[in-house]
Amino acid sequence: MTSTVEDNNIKWSSRLLFHPADLSTSSIGGGSSDSSAGGNSVVDDANLAATLTTQLSDKITLPASVLEAIVAQAPTALPSPLTFRLSNPARPQQRATHVGVREFSGVEGTAQIPRVVAARIGLEPSQPVVVQYVALPKATSLTLAVLEDDDAKVDDWKALLEAQLRSGYTALTKGDTLVISDPSSRSGKFYQCLVSDLKPEDAACIIDTDIDLHIVTPNGDASTQGSSSSKGKNVSQASNVPLVASVDGTPIVLPKLGPGNDAKLIINNWDPALPINITLSNIPTDGNVNVFVGTSEYSTSSDASLWSTLLAPADVAEKTLTIPSGAELLRDYVSNTDKLADKIYLVVHTDSGAEMANVVIAVDQAPAEQDVDMLDAGNGPADPNSKVCANCHKAVPAQSYQMHAVFCERNNVVCPRGCGKLFLRRDGGVPQTHWHCDECTEQYGTPVYGNSTASHALHNTYFHEPVPACPQCLPEAPHTGGFASRVALALHLATACSGRLHICRFCHLRVPQEETTYLDRANGFTGHETRCGSKTTECTTCGKVVKLSLLASHMDYHNSLRLNQKNVPILCTNVNCVRTLTDATSENPLGLCSICFGPLHSTVYDPTGVKLAQRVERRYVIQATRGCGKPWCANYGACATANPTLRAGGMAQVMPLVQALTARANLKPTSTTAAAAAAAAAAAAAATANGNPGSEASLPQFEFCVDEMTTKRKLFVDMVTEDEKIYARAWVARAVELAKGNEARARQWLETHAIKLAEQ
Repeated sequence: MTSTVEDNNIKWSSRLLFHPADLSTSSIGGGSSDSSAGGNSVVDDANLAATLTTQLSDKITLPASVLEAIVAQAPTALPSPLTFRLSNPARPQQRATHVGVREFSGVEGTAQIPRVVAARIGLEPSQPVVVQYVALPKATSLTLAVLEDDDAKVDDWKALLEAQLRSGYTALTKGDTLVISDPSSRSGKFYQCLVSDLKPEDAACIIDTDIDLHIVTPNGDASTQGSSSSKGKNVSQASNVPLVASVDGTPIVLPKLGPGNDAKLIINNWDPALPINITLSNIPTDGNVNVFVGTSEYSTSSDASLWSTLLAPADVAEKTLTIPSGAELLRDYVSNTDKLADKIYLVVHTDSGAEMANVVIAVDQAPAEQDVDMLDAGNGPADPNSKVCANCHKAVPAQSYQMHAVFCERNNVVCPRGCGKLFLRRDGGVPQTHWHCDECTEQYGTPVYGNSTASHALHNTYFHEPVPACPQCLPEAPHTGGFASRVALALHLATACSGRLHICRFCHLRVPQEETTYLDRANGFTGHETRCGSKTTECTTCGKVVKLSLLASHMDYHNSLRLNQKNVPILCTNVNCVRTLTDATSENPLGLCSICFGPLHSTVYDPTGVKLAQRVERRYVIQATRGCGKPWCANYGACATANPTLRAGGMAQVMPLVQALTARANLKPTSTTAAAAAAAAAAAAAATANGNPGSEASLPQFEFCVDEMTTKRKLFVDMVTEDEKIYARAWVARAVELAKGNEARARQWLETHAIKLAEQ
C-alpha cells in the first residue's frame, strides 16, 4: 500500500486492492431484472436484505490505518461525512466516482467496494484502485433519469428514490448510474437511474442538506396518472389505471377481457349506510367471468379479495353481488383502523382462457327490495289476476293458465334440486353437466350451481381444493398453516398476510405490511409502519423531536391546547386599527392599544374621566375640521383628509358628527376607576374575539386615524375576516401583527394557533 499526504489540510490518497463486498447478486448492476428463483425462501430474503444494505449503496469499507491518517491531519474535529474519490489507474481515461465510507475495519491494503460502484469505473476483483479523500460541497439540486421502466410498478418514484438515497448513498457524481431496488418485489426487482444533473458541482454530498429533487422517466413525466370513467360506452383502459365506477347504476362496458388482462374499477363515493349492489351482465355463457372486491388496490385480484361472485350461479348471462351495509370487512385494512375504507376496488376476471368483450358492469346503492317467493303457496302470485305455474313456478295470466300449464308440462323440465333452472324435454331434460354443490349451499345459504363441467371444475378449484401454505407470507412471520380453499386464502391475502402490499404512511412506499401484532393493530399500524414509525422528526410547532408513529397524537395534543387556550387576543377598540392588546398595552380605560391611546394620555388627575372625554372630543374635532394630512388615510367616517365633505358645512356640520362619534365611545363621566373601565373593555373585546356578536353593543368604538402600515394590514384583516369567514377578526389581526405583515406566515400562524369560528 502506497500513501501520500500533502499540504496542511487533509490531503490523503492511497492505492488499494479492490475486494468486492459480500453477498452480491448477478442481476445487480445489470439493469432491471426479476429473479427466476422463488421468492419465498429464507435464504433468498436474507440475500436480498443484505443486498439492500451492502450492494445497493456507495459506502465502502477501508482499513483502520486510513482513519488514523485522516485523524492525524484533522485540525480540530473530524469532517463528517467522510467522502472519497475512486479512480481506476488501469483506465486513466475512465471517469472517476465518489463514495462514502461504511466503516474502517477492512483488511490492510484492500478496499471493499460494492459491485455497482466498481462497475462505474470498470474495476475487476484484485485490481488496484486509487482512493482519495475529497471534501465535497453540499448538493442543492439533483435530477435523476429513470432508465427503462416500461414494466415498473412504482407508484411514487420520488418517495422511492428519496428513501433509498437517504439510506444508501453519501455522495453522487454526475453521470453515475444508480441501482434502485423495488421494496414491493419479493424476487429482487431492480431499476437503474442516471444522475443527469447535479448542482452546485458535478460531485456533491447529499447528507444533511436540502435538495431540490427532479425525477425524469422515459415518458417524460413520472407523475402522469389518472382515472377514466365511462357511461354506457366502450372504454380503453391503461395498465394499472382503474376506471371510476359511480354508484348510480350507470352501466360501464368493460374493455376486452382475457388471460392476463383484467378490468380494474374503483368506487370513490359510497354511502356506508346502504348496501352496494354490483351487477355483471352480457356475460358469455361459457365466459366464467367474475368480479372480485377489496379495499386495497394492491391486494384486490382473483387471488386476493374480500368478496366475489364465485358463489353466484355459473354459466349465466348476469351475476349480482350484494355487499351489506356496515360490513366488517369494509374496515380500512390499509391503516388497520376501525374506520371504513375510503375506496372500494373491483377486478373483473375471466377464467375461460379466451378473450371476450362487451361485458357490462353496473354499481348502485339502492336499498334491496323485498323478494317475493313465488314457490310459497301461502303468498300467492303478486298479481291477483295471475296464477303460479306448478311446473316452472312463474306467474302467468289466469285466463291463459290452463294452456300454459299443459304446454309447460309437456315441453319443460325443472331441476329437481330446487334451483328453478328450466330445461327442454326434447334436449333430454336436465343435462349431466348441470351441477349443484350441496356443501356450499348449506354453508353459505344460497343455491350454488352451474351448467358446465368447466364451471364445476372452477368452483372446485376455488372452494374445495386445500392450499398447504400462503405463498406470500414473509419467512420471518409465524407459520399460518394451511387453508381449506383458495377463497379462504384470498381473504387471508387481502387482510392479514404479512406479505400484503400497502402504502406506508411514513415512508410512502409500497411495501409488505409485515407481521402485525395485536398492539400494532390497537395503535392503527401495520408491522412495517410500527418499525418505520420509530424514526424521529422535529415537531414544526414546538420543535420537540418525536417519533413518526407518535406525531399524530403529539399534534392532537397541540390542537387540544389550541382549542382550550384562555389568552385569546383582544382587538384595539379603534375600528381603523388592527393591533391587539397585551398586558403591557391595555392599561387604559378605553380598550385602545398603546399607539392609539398615546395622543390621549395625560398625567392630570382625572378620577371621573371628564378630562379624558374632552380630549377624545377635541381629537375628533381636529380630525373632522383639519384632517390628519396623511395621503393614505382611509378614515372616511371621521377624517376630513379621507372625506373632505365632512367639513363642507363648517362647525354646524362637524359638531353633530363629533357628538355621534363620542356617543359611540360610551364616554360617560362616572366614578369608575380607570382599571375597572379597562377590565370591562377587555372583557367585552375578548367576547368579540370569540365570535360573540352580542358583546359588540357594550364595546366602545373609536374612529381615530392610523399610520400607513396599519392601514395596509387592515385591508388583509378585512379580506380574511369578511370574505373567507374562517377566523374571528381578533385572531387574524394577531396573526398579521406577529408575522409583521407577511401573509404566508400569518396564515401559517392561524392554522397552528387560532381557533376557527366553526370550532367555538
